[in-house]
Amino acid sequence: MELNLNLGTTAWYCWQAQPKREHRTAELVKIECGLETYCPRLRYDKKTVRGIVKWVEPLFPGYLFVRCDLGENLRRILSIGAITRLVTAGSHAPIVPDAFIDGLRERLELVQNTVDDPELKPEQEVTIAFGPFRQF
Repeated sequence: MELNLNLGTTAWYCWQAQPKREHRTAELVKIECGLETYCPRLRYDKKTVRGIVKWVEPLFPGYLFVRCDLGENLRRILSIGAITRLVTAGSHAPIVPDAFIDGLRERLELVQNTVDDPELKPEQEVTIAFGPFRQF
């Protein structure tokens, strides 16, 4: 079955990524392909045996959005190992409307602060929450 690629159309498409790697995959696509990506994440406080912990998780586990022309970028995006597949409906690759992505961004910003990359940066201050170095 041949895929309808909407040739010449730059739009948002939904991609499936390896589980628990959505955010890193979005960064890889951005770096390797130079494309705009969006992987909406939620930040909340979660009660654990250690106490309250800041928690970050994807709004759509296993999925991310990439703005691109599929005709030019399909093979390049699929070559990124963490990308599993393009989400399709039969032989059609549905376009995610710009208004949906914009609305999603606006709603998430209203509900919470923008979630920064949880990876540590050089010289970034941290507090150890548990273990022998607790409170350092």
